[in-house]
Amino acid sequence: MISINGSEDGPVTEIVRMKLRGGIRVGDLEGEGEYARIWRETLDTVASQKGYTDSSYGAVIEEKEDEVLVWCIDWTSLAHHKSFMDSPAYPSFLENLKPIMESPEIIHVEKLNVKGVIGKGVMEVTTFFDVEDILIEGMKKFITAVQNLHTENKIAGYLGVVNYGEVIGKIARNGDAKEEEKGRGLVFIVGWENLAAHMVCFAPFLLSSMSILLLGQGMRTG
Repeated sequence: MISINGSEDGPVTEIVRMKLRGGIRVGDLEGEGEYARIWRETLDTVASQKGYTDSSYGAVIEEKEDEVLVWCIDWTSLAHHKSFMDSPAYPSFLENLKPIMESPEIIHVEKLNVKGVIGKGVMEVTTFFDVEDILIEGMKKFITAVQNLHTENKIAGYLGVVNYGEVIGKIARNGDAKEEEKGRGLVFIVGWENLAAHMVCFAPFLLSSMSILLLGQGMRTG
């Protein structure tokens, strides 16, 4: 069940984490074949909705046991996506996806700009939980510092893409958490040329209050 709270005005990015069914690889969604046909129909259906502006997707690198895809979909407003979810066409849309995926996990954030990563490298997607105002202020200063440093010295392996969006509604690391256990969330993205560049720069600073996904080389547009 998807619960959406917060403002419905302004552009948003829907982030969908999709665990593929056993035996299906993200690569199977490209080219010919039944899985590719289903995925193409899925992309076309979403792209035809009012308020849709763009989308991109890629495989999660760190997943060892499961094949997981993350799909970022941009909408002119949250209300437009809600309208699609409430439409008579939505149940059949989900039914069409069943052969290739298990239940998706969805969050909405203030619009993220991922264009500079598409087809160029890997995208680090970090979700922060139980966010407070001090983290937001620190994030703004951090992004400014990274951009200034890159302008002056060029950070090795960095693609020049770094931004964040606050999650609309409350979230928790545990998907089964009760509403009172949920809190404010934030999604932070960085574009890297490869996995090694991410490991050198940011891996030493991992915190228990964050969850990181790395989307693989060759992210594609929807």
